[in-house]
This record gives sequence, C-alpha cells and structure tokens, in this order.
Amino acid sequence: MKRFVTPVLLVLFLLLSLLENTSIAKEPFRKMALEAKGAESNKAAEINNDGVRHFSGKHWTESSEFFEDALKIDPKLAEAHFNLGLVLHKKNKHKEAADHFRKAVELAPKDKRIRNSEILKEHMHNKKGTEANHEENMMHGSEVKENMMQNSEMKEHKH
Repeated sequence: MKRFVTPVLLVLFLLLSLLENTSIAKEPFRKMALEAKGAESNKAAEINNDGVRHFSGKHWTESSEFFEDALKIDPKLAEAHFNLGLVLHKKNKHKEAADHFRKAVELAPKDKRIRNSEILKEHMHNKKGTEANHEENMMHGSEVKENMMQNSEMKEHKH
C-alpha cells in the first residue's frame, strides 16, 4: 500500500500545479516574450530581442540581464518591461513582475500583445502583484494539497 502513496501524491501535486497556472499551461511560457519593433535601428530593441532568444531557450538569468540592459538604454521600451515581468514571474518575484507589467501597459496601452496577455492580467487583477498575497495563495494551495492527501489516505484505509 505504501508503494501507491508516492505516485498518488505526485499525480495530485502535478494536477494542482496545472490548475493553479492555467494561463501558463495554455501556452508554453518560453514563447511568451515579445520582440520589439525597429531592432535594426534601435539598440535597446536589438538587445531586448537578444533577450527574447535567451528567454525562449529558458535561460532566465541571461534573458533578464538583456532586458535590464535594454531598459538602461531606453526606459520607455514597453516590450522590455513586459519581458522582464515574465522573467520575474518565473523567479517568483511577483511584486517586481507586477511593477514591470504595469509599466508596460502604461507605456503601450494600445499594444494588444501586452494588453491581452493572460499572465499580465493575472498579476494585475488577481492580486498576485504582492509577495504577501502570493505567499497567502501558496499557503492556501498547500492546504488544499494537504486536504487532498488526507482524503486519498482515508480512501486507502477504507479499501
């Protein structure tokens, strides 16, 4: 019976992880970064686009350095703010991510690629924009997982 507990818990954990990150599950995270237009004539856009290539390869640290460098050159490059928000989200720095998402929307309010982003919407509307709220959500998620584990253990005892 013990040999079944670990696989059952693993499956439950994976299912809960998918449910908590539904928007991310719809589209591969590494394809969410935005290329900036005008890279041939704009150094900041070129650097941002280099960061997108690193982001696509799941090189989170390197891509964040490119996005930060792009913002040093052009602090008004909305795509770099958005992309840095994605990296910060991936690193569980949700308050900082929300700040960059807000800035991206402020700089490019008509850009549908930014405005329609589900992950941005989650940070803006679901209060994921603060570390305290994120920690609270994580605690709630672990309580749900614990309850499910207890229920699965109870079902096993009945058999």
